[in-house]
Amino acid sequence: MQLARLAPAASHDNHYANWGMGHSIRTGLIVPGRLTRESMLDAIDRRAVFASEDQNLEVRLYAEDRVRAGSELRTLDDEVVLDLYLADPNYRGTYAVTVYRCTVGGD
Repeated sequence: MQLARLAPAASHDNHYANWGMGHSIRTGLIVPGRLTRESMLDAIDRRAVFASEDQNLEVRLYAEDRVRAGSELRTLDDEVVLDLYLADPNYRGTYAVTVYRCTVGGD
């Protein structure tokens, strides 16, 4: 059995010399505790990231209500419950969330 470690990234290439400033897309990190260089690099290494077009969106994702995004969950179950918490201080509407599922080596 192989372990695949994937994560989204929100990249942009507009061919203008305003690198990173001409758009609102962001790659966010899910970091428990204090934001330090080490905790942010650890989040990237664990793939605890998300991609968004919202600059101040807060995201928390748990598997089985206890395993944080980027952590490993080993189970014999066929299904796993994911809990996603979203917050945005200047938005009061509903959210559209897309979850992708795949199998390593599959279609």
